[in-house]
Amino acid sequence: MTIFEGISISVSLFAVLISYRANRKSNKLLAEANNLQINQSELAAMQKELLKKEQSEALCRIELMKLQGTKYKFNITNISQTNAHDVNITFKGHNQRPDFIKWEKYKNLFPISTLSPAQSVSISTHRDLASPSSYDIILSWSNPDGSLKSTEVTLFPE
Repeated sequence: MTIFEGISISVSLFAVLISYRANRKSNKLLAEANNLQINQSELAAMQKELLKKEQSEALCRIELMKLQGTKYKFNITNISQTNAHDVNITFKGHNQRPDFIKWEKYKNLFPISTLSPAQSVSISTHRDLASPSSYDIILSWSNPDGSLKSTEVTLFPE
């Protein structure tokens, strides 16, 4: 074997070594990219499932709004994209329940059988010196799938 053949074999072995290392690095990067893509697809599936669940659940809120003088109103609103069924309010504590104006008109209103998206129901009331400083309220409703939801809020009049 001549010196040129030895140099040629050495250079080709060095090139094979460099090619082998580059191939290993590219395989590692490809495996990491595949793992990242799998994780992204799992995250997208979870987000899709969460969005579907959010769109199938109703969400209601209650506010206490001042009208004029001593007149106030409780405003119950469905802020979701689906119907809320059997919407009801419960005042925690015996002294919490306000003196509703024309309560006879409202006592047959609850529970509200269906509250459509963006629909509101208002209940008028008045406040005097004997009225509580805040109202602890449990707002409850049923989702279209039959599951029950509730939220507890404390409302402070202005």
